Amino acid sequence: MKTTKVLFSTLIATSILFSTGCSSNTNVQSLNTLPIEQKISSNVSTELADMSEQEVKEMNQLLANENLDTKSFNVKEANEGKDVSIDLFLMNPKAAKRAKFWFIKNPNKLLDAGSSPRKRWFLERKLGGLFPSEAFKVQVLFWVERADLLRVEKVTIDDSFLLVMAGVTSTPHLARFNNIIDQAALKVQLTLLAFQYGMPIPSLDEVKDWTQNASRLAPVIY
Repeated sequence: MKTTKVLFSTLIATSILFSTGCSSNTNVQSLNTLPIEQKISSNVSTELADMSEQEVKEMNQLLANENLDTKSFNVKEANEGKDVSIDLFLMNPKAAKRAKFWFIKNPNKLLDAGSSPRKRWFLERKLGGLFPSEAFKVQVLFWVERADLLRVEKVTIDDSFLLVMAGVTSTPHLARFNNIIDQAALKVQLTLLAFQYGMPIPSLDEVKDWTQNASRLAPVIY
């Protein structure tokens, strides 16, 4: 209970992004050896730090006091049903390494772990350490939203990226693009983003299929 209070007070007092340079890297490396009270005053976020035994111990203590419901979702995997590795999905080696430690090996597991605000609070710390930056928390939500959109039939990893970048945050949100005008407007946004990031451009027919398929799915994240 004491650790939980410390963590919540830290959320208000600290969330400073890493600056570049050797001194920052040194601070990150030494952070793992500090007691939790000194971490609070260090003003260093932990998503770039290596996971320590003390961090794992503190996380397990927090998890032991929580009753986080787990569900199984029919998340469509890309490439004709082949599993999407968490490394490929996150494109963040440190976060992926942490994810695999906590048995989050694919987008399905990521969605399970981040479907509610409380569960996302723990997911942020599983992927980014005990003191993730505000920017990293936004990144975690981005990953969860993409994982939700992968449930839609015919949506690929690239498509999920473009959709969230276009402001589509969930399968129910995608389902609301249920007329040709909205679908055409979304297609324009996706085309511009695809040009910007060098990704395949979705066709209007694909956008129509996505919205129809999304309407058949129950909401998962909130």
